[in-house]
Amino acid sequence: MVRNGVKFMQQPSYNLTVVTKGQERYYGRGNATNQRNGDHKRSARIPDGMFFHLGLGSGFVVGIWVVLCTMLFKKIWRIAYFRLFDRVYDKLCVFIIVGWARLEHRTQMLIGKLG
Repeated sequence: MVRNGVKFMQQPSYNLTVVTKGQERYYGRGNATNQRNGDHKRSARIPDGMFFHLGLGSGFVVGIWVVLCTMLFKKIWRIAYFRLFDRVYDKLCVFIIVGWARLEHRTQMLIGKLG
């Protein structure tokens, strides 16, 4: 349909597209947006997930620096952190050694029953 030199295209459902000399306007659900050729080129250059990954990476770096700088300037926090780390490391080593010894004991008993 053409009125006064403007071409109207009715699309299925609710969208109405108006095309005038290289500029398109999409009307649908109360929204009106302009899309020009430059917008299409820009959206083609920038991947959709780029800003998500950029924000994720910068947030990780800032978070790590906050923790490390806090440890650098607060001596009491630094001592408490490394004490906690040593305790967790000791408990983990004991858990692994005891579990390994228990596994060896069970296998020896199983071999004794079978053999």
